Amino acid sequence: MTNRPIRTLLLLLLWLVSLPTLYAKDLKSPLHVVDHRVDDPFTINTTCLGDSVKFTITDTSTITAVEWDFGDPASGALNTSTIKKAFHQYSAIGTYTVTLTATHGATTTVTTQDITIVTPVNTPSLGPQDLTLCEGKPYQLVAPNVPGATYQWQDTVTTTPTYDVVKEGTYRVKINGCLDPDSVNIFFSEIPVNFGIGGDETLCPGQSMYLDATVNNATYEWYKDTPGAPVIATTPSINVNTTGHYYVKATVQGCGDYTADATITIAPGTPVPASSFLGLDTMLCPGETRTFTANLPSASRWRWNTGATTPSITVASRGNYSVFVDIPAPLGGTCSVIDSAKVDYYSFGKLNLGGDTTICKGETLVLSADRGVGNYLWQDGSDQAVYYVTQAGYYFVEAKIARCPPLRDTIQVAFDDTLRVRLPLDTMLCNGETLRLLPIGAGPHYKWQDSSSISTYNVTKAGIYAVVATNTCGKSVDSVTVYYQNCDCQVVLPTAFSPNNDGHNDLFRPVFRCPITDYTLSIYDRWGNRVYFANDPTLSWNGLLNGKVATMGAYAWVMQYRNPQNGQMVMKTGSVTVVY
Repeated sequence: MTNRPIRTLLLLLLWLVSLPTLYAKDLKSPLHVVDHRVDDPFTINTTCLGDSVKFTITDTSTITAVEWDFGDPASGALNTSTIKKAFHQYSAIGTYTVTLTATHGATTTVTTQDITIVTPVNTPSLGPQDLTLCEGKPYQLVAPNVPGATYQWQDTVTTTPTYDVVKEGTYRVKINGCLDPDSVNIFFSEIPVNFGIGGDETLCPGQSMYLDATVNNATYEWYKDTPGAPVIATTPSINVNTTGHYYVKATVQGCGDYTADATITIAPGTPVPASSFLGLDTMLCPGETRTFTANLPSASRWRWNTGATTPSITVASRGNYSVFVDIPAPLGGTCSVIDSAKVDYYSFGKLNLGGDTTICKGETLVLSADRGVGNYLWQDGSDQAVYYVTQAGYYFVEAKIARCPPLRDTIQVAFDDTLRVRLPLDTMLCNGETLRLLPIGAGPHYKWQDSSSISTYNVTKAGIYAVVATNTCGKSVDSVTVYYQNCDCQVVLPTAFSPNNDGHNDLFRPVFRCPITDYTLSIYDRWGNRVYFANDPTLSWNGLLNGKVATMGAYAWVMQYRNPQNGQMVMKTGSVTVVY
């Protein structure tokens, strides 16, 4: 019983002695290996050797400073950067550990990420540079086959060797992170719907008509009487004035060939003087309509391109309107006369120059009142549809198109100057002194480093003080570092004196509290002439110039002396005003 406490004590001592060894072993165990941190994730644009790798931080809204280490010490000074959107070019393939140290105010985070730089793969072409397909038909792009490679297409989502094309665009692919130098521009042609050139027609003598086969992305071949005969035209439409059977083949890119035909017969006899019975082309103003009437003598049938079959139609929209009117043919039967008219519609709505705005000095604001062919009048008499604003003011325009009511609008334009905020140079003050900072050149919108926006910032302690000004032209920043020191041996000069021999403030002399050496004082008039010099701090200027009283006004001075506390030379400048 008497040995048990001693034995327990010995075991406890042995455990305490072995504790550091056990702890060290535990630190080396896999359970305590620190993995890569991702406090501020970032992405890269390429892993290809020879490319410039761009590093993009996902969220920079709270980051105030960054430091990059690209894990490439062989690049020397280029291995680091303090730019948020940094770039680096690696000179050799391999895996590199990139470290981002980001400062968020008072907090610092470290993010690491491995990137592998690879050699570009020599790949064959993706296909023709420009490719036109037919809408609705499937098409698949196939990337070059590289065993074991990774793929990423331009949408950054598709990672397979093939890509199903469904819309127009430029297509490219990265293979193993390297952008294939080849790309393909894909275009689509619309499938022609109800392709044709109209039905058979019998025209009156002297009449002609257009056969129109226009479709998108097509080439044309026209034939007469026999398909495959010599081509008579390669335009989208032809004007027909002789009897014949007309054929057209439209070859639509990506979609193939489309054909149509019609027989046009010109009735024999004396030409019919139908003239232009629909009238001149016209323009409609908002809310207006136009009625076309095709009342020809002995007319028996009317066929408008709108589908109407009446002698008259009323239209309220832009378009080309045409009509076939059947009348008796000169030699019996009926034939058709044709006429057409174009209608424009003034549908631009109200004239709007935009809201009142502010732009930067040196910039030009373009005001557009363009509503087509018409008359324009600006506030200064200019008559162009577009006006260039280079100075502040009110701008007015009136636009009159055809016979429609005039449109008017006014805009006020103000100018902001490019900000150039200025604070003093870094400054050393004596303990107890106050430095007044004014945000010169900051405009009305600014904040100090503590987010305040007071007009004068009073500095009473050492530190860095900054102001950030903003306006429509951008942002301007300036800062000043303020230091404080013990100024027991500082020399002070008054800012004014009155040498009128009244016994009060008649002399201009330095005030100091401890012995100084290497002292000089020079005083200059406004023309730069030195009017006083002394190298003894006990001497004073009595305001006399060549025996005469100095004129009233400001005089500049330059003073130098050696501070006995630290042995440093001090130079000060300032001005003194002579008053009477």
